[in-house]
Amino acid sequence: MFDQLFILKLKRFGLFLLIYTISFFIFFKTLPYTLPFVLAIIIALINKPFNNLLIRKFKLPVSLSSIITTTITFSVIFYFLTLITLKLITEAKNLLVKVPSVDVIYPYIQNLLVNLEKHLRTLDPTIFKNIQNNLNSVFLTLLNMTQTLLNSLLSFAIKLPSLFLVIVITFIATYFMSKDINSYKIQFTKIFNEEGKKSLASFPLKAIKCL
Repeated sequence: MFDQLFILKLKRFGLFLLIYTISFFIFFKTLPYTLPFVLAIIIALINKPFNNLLIRKFKLPVSLSSIITTTITFSVIFYFLTLITLKLITEAKNLLVKVPSVDVIYPYIQNLLVNLEKHLRTLDPTIFKNIQNNLNSVFLTLLNMTQTLLNSLLSFAIKLPSLFLVIVITFIATYFMSKDINSYKIQFTKIFNEEGKKSLASFPLKAIKCL
């Protein structure tokens, strides 16, 4: 009924889709535990051209060029993270300074409600009750926003030691990954025969064609 070439392409696409879906699911399920090593691989691949440049231009050993590029990369990352953190802390501090305290807001609202009650005695009690509920709702919203902000800052502060540990592990893993990335590539390709190596090299192109 269907052309054999079409069926073959459909099978290849189905196999690619299955492998991709399983890999995608496993990757994101294990990401909380493998994040430092995933980041290390990405950074090592980004640093690879710079490592090769240092080795070729200045005749540096692989280990030295790796530690130089890794240190520079993490210094830049740490610099921007520090800037972002300080900016968030400053904005949060400014927000908290501008938001009046509960002791200031609550008496003001109470006084406002008393004055409204005096002026609205002639109105339907239901209308006054709705106004009172709306004001209370605004007050509670402000309190909830302040509480959420404080909880977020507290949560961030609690996670700082874990974040620092992730950065340290990622730094160490990046160094070793950058130093031995060519060896890992050679060892990985050794498990394939010549035909398998060619297929592996052309896999991204085949995947694009299948899509």
